Amino acid sequence: MNIKQEALEFIKSHKECVLATASSEGKPEAATVLFAIEDDFTMYFGTDKKYRKYKNLAENKNVAVVVGVAVEEPMSAQIEGQMEFLDDTAEIEKTKEIFKEKNPAMVPFFKFPLVFMRLKPTWLRFLDETKSQEPFQIIP
Repeated sequence: MNIKQEALEFIKSHKECVLATASSEGKPEAATVLFAIEDDFTMYFGTDKKYRKYKNLAENKNVAVVVGVAVEEPMSAQIEGQMEFLDDTAEIEKTKEIFKEKNPAMVPFFKFPLVFMRLKPTWLRFLDETKSQEPFQIIP
């Protein structure tokens, strides 16, 4: 298995991550959130408009994500890019199906008025300290 596939399998093995956003003034905020990921590393998220991350994303679409934050698991993926709000009904329904398949823990939240989002990473680095101290940059 190549490092890109290892990184993808590692990320897929997780159901939550830390999502970092910033306001237009640069004030940071980080939250643990559920996500789903596709084979091309596209990530999907949902949130309620009442949360700070939504307001931040409405002002500043730049995000950072960390998958794998446990000391017992010496691996992590760091991801950056711009979040895209989904407003097309068909895209939102497709996103719900992706969550049902890849992260069913999100499904109970569908009863709330969620905003769905997509992140196509512009930068991704994977670190597996069980094999090397050097991180591997996957994207670009």
